[in-house]
Amino acid sequence: MKTSFLKIIAIITFSLASFCTTNAQVQVISPNGGETWVYGNTASIQWQNLGAPDDFYIYISEDNGANWLQYYQQYGVTGINEIQVFINFGNTDLAKVKLVSVTNPQIFDESDNVFSVIFPEYYIFSPPQGVVYYQGSLI
Repeated sequence: MKTSFLKIIAIITFSLASFCTTNAQVQVISPNGGETWVYGNTASIQWQNLGAPDDFYIYISEDNGANWLQYYQQYGVTGINEIQVFINFGNTDLAKVKLVSVTNPQIFDESDNVFSVIFPEYYIFSPPQGVVYYQGSLI
């Protein structure tokens, strides 16, 4: 009789824990791997908040999550959220984004895979004929 009673308590406790954690989730939608951002441009970060409205810290990693830099703090409603960010870091193939709840840091998600940030290409269309430009010199 004692064993059955303990099993019932364990099942109820497990069910309540599962219910509580599924209501408090966030999921990065984009960038989630494979995208390319260009330094100096803006890009979109999208996430889904499956819990109550909350503020989220947005972190950026340039090294596949080994180090994180707090980039923004943004309010997120329940459902799909988006913010446009200015890209002021670059030249990495190992970038990731992570969102962390301000009120409960155990609620977080990061990009599933890495994305790239590149420097833009510059083109010179009409230099004077015979002029030579050297790396590092002013044009």
